[in-house]
Amino acid sequence: YLPAGTYRVSSYIFVTSGKNDITIRGDGASTIVFLTASGRLNIIGTSQAYGLSPRTLSGTMTKGTRVLTVATSSGYGVGELATVIAENEYNNARIQAGAAPTWSQYAYPGFRRVCVRIVAVTATTITIDPPLPWNMTHVGGRIERGGSQRVERVGFEDFNIAFDPASHPLFGIFASLAINCWAYNINVLEWTKTGSNGSLISINNSHKFEVRHCDGIAVLGSSSDGVLQPLYSSSCAFIDCAFINFDVGIYSSGKTYNCVFAFCFAMCAQAGSQSGINLSHGGGDALNLVEGCVINNIGLDGYHGSGSHMTLLRNWVHGTNAAQTLRGYQIAHRRFTRGMVHIGNVFGIDGWSAPSISLGNPNIGNAFNTGGTSDTTTGAFWADGQPTG
Repeated sequence: YLPAGTYRVSSYIFVTSGKNDITIRGDGASTIVFLTASGRLNIIGTSQAYGLSPRTLSGTMTKGTRVLTVATSSGYGVGELATVIAENEYNNARIQAGAAPTWSQYAYPGFRRVCVRIVAVTATTITIDPPLPWNMTHVGGRIERGGSQRVERVGFEDFNIAFDPASHPLFGIFASLAINCWAYNINVLEWTKTGSNGSLISINNSHKFEVRHCDGIAVLGSSSDGVLQPLYSSSCAFIDCAFINFDVGIYSSGKTYNCVFAFCFAMCAQAGSQSGINLSHGGGDALNLVEGCVINNIGLDGYHGSGSHMTLLRNWVHGTNAAQTLRGYQIAHRRFTRGMVHIGNVFGIDGWSAPSISLGNPNIGNAFNTGGTSDTTTGAFWADGQPTG
């Protein structure tokens, strides 16, 4: 418990593997955690949920499969986090027949990766949660474990965070290999953070992390990678959060699956194509839901790779900045985005109601180019999008 007062944090504070069932709770707005130098709050098991004991998958690998077949499950334990990796789709004939191509900035092998929790093990099977988000039948893939170190049921609640403008960490709260953890009512009322990278809360290689009622107000001219920044995580929820004057509200750094972004409010400093919610910057994101948000805009910039198969449901996407002096794309799906579903969304504000939607844009920096006449089903690929060569 942190009673009312200001607490100066100048080095990392860790809740590490084995330190489960802990809540660090403040006294609301009267409790301020002041982060300076390398001061940061951490929930960390290990650094990543992959890299150990790779096992090639066989048998059924269709979308929705939970039970994976391997030659041996030796080393894999119930409750651990692991990563399922799908090989890239490079086959021209399959792509022309309708298979989704895999695109990444530097042609990373195994670009599609989902963080999963192991819920059951037999000698030759591993049962995972969530299930496979893609069909891997033709491309194949593998599973890799992240080790037994993890943190479960740990949360931060009811305090404000302030950053030292002279010297501060990249993140306020950082989580890795966290399961069923949370951040509730963690707010920053004067974001003065400088530099283009960093966030209030960063969630990495984690499963079922919930962020609820975490708000932020930024000083104009400060910068960030988003107030909330998930990466390599699954089945997380970001609910009832508000962001004012930030460059970006929510910013997926890639590989987020089965996540919910609901009932959030954003009036960001800019009206850019993904300043409210950027659903896929790092690429490889899928099966996420955005519902009931009042927000600048929603997009996937696909800077490092493509995202797909998300639902935008009953949002008000207004397309302007906090000062209401700018107008930008309300929806922007770029760089091989596919399988998006839009239902019951409202676009614009008083005096500017026409939807402004940007689709295509295979390159960065050509916001008014929809990608020409490329059609992979007929073999007409983008010049820089050939699956081979």
